[in-house]
Amino acid sequence: MNDQILKPVKVKDMFSIVAKWVKPAHRVNKSQVPLENIILKNKPIEKTDEIDVEQQFLGLKGIDIADGLELTQQNTALYSKLLLIFQQSQNEFSAQCDQAIQKDDNLKEVHYLAHSLKGAAGSIGANKLQKKALDLELACQSEEFDDNLLSIVIAELDIVLSGIEMYKNSNLREF
Repeated sequence: MNDQILKPVKVKDMFSIVAKWVKPAHRVNKSQVPLENIILKNKPIEKTDEIDVEQQFLGLKGIDIADGLELTQQNTALYSKLLLIFQQSQNEFSAQCDQAIQKDDNLKEVHYLAHSLKGAAGSIGANKLQKKALDLELACQSEEFDDNLLSIVIAELDIVLSGIEMYKNSNLREF
């Protein structure tokens, strides 16, 4: 077996990869049981009107809403919670990096912060931020840290955080 399930986990991709390698002991006739019912334990998928979703998440900058919702299987309440968790956990990124830079072994801590930001950004669909955080992580790993790269990451993070703040303020009932 040689395959990968990458983070953030896309459920559909994960099941495709697992199905490729895991063979059931007893064959099931595929025409008798729809795949969605097997995966969701007979719970139907609730489809949200795309226009309503776009309206609900209006103002989120730097975030691919479709990607974020795909990761939550279109669960808008869960996605809203993930946005808030992202904001709370990454709000101090800039200050934490500044503190790390003042220390002697700063690259290790900045590397960790960039890695955490990369994963968190991916989990909400902030793809550009995720890519910039990966660039920073790799720069730290290869000991080619650049203040300019950190500034780019912080600028992109600020765009995402300000969008989440605007979203939060216009949807107080969700939080």
